[in-house]
Amino acid sequence: MIDGSWQRTSPFSVVFFFGRAIKQLAGGAMQMAASAGAVVVALQSDNVGWALLAAVVVLALLLATAILRYWFFRFAVDDEGLRIRQGVFKKTHLEIQFDRVQGMDVERSLVDRWLGLATVTFDTAGSAAREGQLPAIPRTFADTLRQRIEQQGRSVAPEGADDEAPPPLLRLGAGDMVRIGVTDRSVLVGLAVLPVLFQAYGEVAEEFATRAATAASEELLALGLWFGVLVVLVLIVAAIAGLALLTVASAFLRFHDFELRHDGSAFRSRAGLLTRKEVVVERAKIQQVSVAQGVIMVLMRRCRVKMLPATSGAASEGVPVGGQTLNVPLVDVPRLVDLGARVFGEEGKRLGLCPDDDAFRAISPVYIRARVLAVGILPALVGAAVLVPIFGAIGLLVLIWPVPVLLAAWQAWRRRGYLVDDDGLASRHGLFGYALDAFLFRKAQGATVSRSPLQRRKGLASLTVHLASGDVTVPYMDFATASRLRDYLLFKVESSQRPWH
Repeated sequence: MIDGSWQRTSPFSVVFFFGRAIKQLAGGAMQMAASAGAVVVALQSDNVGWALLAAVVVLALLLATAILRYWFFRFAVDDEGLRIRQGVFKKTHLEIQFDRVQGMDVERSLVDRWLGLATVTFDTAGSAAREGQLPAIPRTFADTLRQRIEQQGRSVAPEGADDEAPPPLLRLGAGDMVRIGVTDRSVLVGLAVLPVLFQAYGEVAEEFATRAATAASEELLALGLWFGVLVVLVLIVAAIAGLALLTVASAFLRFHDFELRHDGSAFRSRAGLLTRKEVVVERAKIQQVSVAQGVIMVLMRRCRVKMLPATSGAASEGVPVGGQTLNVPLVDVPRLVDLGARVFGEEGKRLGLCPDDDAFRAISPVYIRARVLAVGILPALVGAAVLVPIFGAIGLLVLIWPVPVLLAAWQAWRRRGYLVDDDGLASRHGLFGYALDAFLFRKAQGATVSRSPLQRRKGLASLTVHLASGDVTVPYMDFATASRLRDYLLFKVESSQRPWH
């Protein structure tokens, strides 16, 4: 099939285009929840027949659109790359060169595995999102594409390399799924549906809650005060356990049978219970490594790792936008150190990924003063000026606000730090847990040294490094140190003979 001729995907790709059309119509998870709430409200009204007819018409239009998209979708593969033609009324032509591919995802649902199909997603350098998709192609053809891309990335690999699949670096079991679940906060996203449900059933829910609360209070008072308190505590624990079960179930769905492999030129992961997802990212194209360690993970001595290629989003925000990000949901510290050595290779030998490494240098404690002034004292004074005329002396309680801000700023300062190697830099931040971003100097796109009025008075500055995967900032450094580090970073970028991607 790699002969340059135009081909169609499997007719089953109609399901893919239909699902994508529904997602585009919904416009995201929040709007989808709002749409579901609107349907519920409509079904409660007197125009149930019209609502059902409108829903059927919309689904029929989406299905027709999906069939047309499938019919006009063509792709061709040759030795150099991939070409895609698509569009019903607006025609688009996409060309993807294999040497520009940053990563490749392979997703297989239960039906895909039964039919021997797969959906392949490509990400290329210079694109702000995933650039090309081939839905419902034969699994064997997807493997051929992956091998072709890997051969392009291994052009500098030594001859006679072992072609056998290497043993996995990491394999996660059932116990790890539980650890991932209890440290995951994604279940809170589901709470966004509650306002929609309340809007639809607000009066009924309020009446039911009032009756239930009244009956429960009477029963608890009849059983005694301490027994009532015990029942309330049990209910709270049961609610927390229910949320934990939801997050654990979500972890099993996403990361069941997770495997991470490294063959010298690329990292590949495979995971999923119902839908198996394979992600491949070339090592040379990784721009940045981000490590996250929450409070519970600190106690477990575990971390989460993200390998970010170009256009994977702003690392400072922690939310990748598009791109093929390889996620390692759980890894212990010894494997984390080994993983960092494999990512950076001979460069950045002393650039560790362990968040609590003693080699990190602290930033200036002036950082605490700036945070307390900006977030604590000024808002407290403004709040007091507004609240005292309204509430009298009680409004002065707002002046206590700088105290918790001071404690939080001190804790954030303790977490802040940076580690410099001959070839790279690692920046650490956090409040109760840790977050770390590490990269090689030659991957940088630029560097900026900025100074606030307070920093100028104290001889300090903030260094911001611009990467193709986002920005990494080290605040409140010594100004001379920040300037030297910026100049050295730019020198490494200009003098390096290796590509940044």
